[in-house]
Amino acid sequence: MSNCHPEELWIGTIIHYLSSLFSIPIYGIAFSVLLCKCPKQFDNKYRNYLVAHIISGVLLEIHMGVFWRAKVSLPVPIMCSFGLSSDYSVENLFIFIYILLLTGASAVSILIHRMTAVILYADRNRFQNLPAYLRLIFFFFSILTIIFTFVIRSELYSQHGYKLKMQEKYGTFPDYFWCQNCFFMVFDSITYILFFIFGYITLTSSIMSAGCSAFVTYTILNSSTLRLSRKTAAGQMNVLYSLVAAFMVHLFFIFVPFMTYFTANFINIDFPRNSISPNLKTIEPYRSLIYNDHNAPGTWILLCIDIAFDWKTLQKCCQRASID
Repeated sequence: MSNCHPEELWIGTIIHYLSSLFSIPIYGIAFSVLLCKCPKQFDNKYRNYLVAHIISGVLLEIHMGVFWRAKVSLPVPIMCSFGLSSDYSVENLFIFIYILLLTGASAVSILIHRMTAVILYADRNRFQNLPAYLRLIFFFFSILTIIFTFVIRSELYSQHGYKLKMQEKYGTFPDYFWCQNCFFMVFDSITYILFFIFGYITLTSSIMSAGCSAFVTYTILNSSTLRLSRKTAAGQMNVLYSLVAAFMVHLFFIFVPFMTYFTANFINIDFPRNSISPNLKTIEPYRSLIYNDHNAPGTWILLCIDIAFDWKTLQKCCQRASID
């Protein structure tokens, strides 16, 4: 343990490697099926969205679990990096944002694509254009968010003076807080506040677009005017449930911990000490595992959901020929 790398529970390291060993084969199987085993009648546009989403998931897994290894030590809202590229903690945050935008774009596009596939077989829904408009808002503010990552970069570096100010507020800091791999979100800066607002609008618009498209799809599949067989409609509903579950897993395992962190910048959030390691808070190892190694539990959950569905129906309804 060095001054810039505090102790970690040994169980965290074991879980990290086990999760990687579990996730990598699943991703490999998914790629092989989508790229090599798909029938000719499979919807290529839908497949491309799925491939893009899986690629973003792989990149997110590698970045968060290997290169970044983010840690937040509440109640002090400071973010530290302990991965292979820990010396570039700010860049790690920005890369995480870029990959997350790709993940959000692919997720929204997948749900909108499923919505447009069933709209053709029912009467017009008054909300069917709303997801596309919300996606445009998402794309627009994604561009602004990316631009502002370059604007605020200098404010997240050279924070010695800002850390002294925060130390007066929160008390004496441990040694590793003063290292370059740890930084605060500078909410005293107008440019950073704008960056935060743009990022929040981006997140909100993506969730609203995905949620609205899922709602429209669900409404249409339960509509009395639907011109699909009951079996096909049931298969489409299963696909919808699976997709929503997949995105809810990401929402829970990534956004909830980070929203806790952002909230801690304005509200004091504290947890009791760990009985095994007094220097660690009880929640810290588990919170770190959630957003650094979220893909393994997420994959388990999705596998359980998919096993509960009819595999043959699920495969058929992903094909263009199944909607007739």
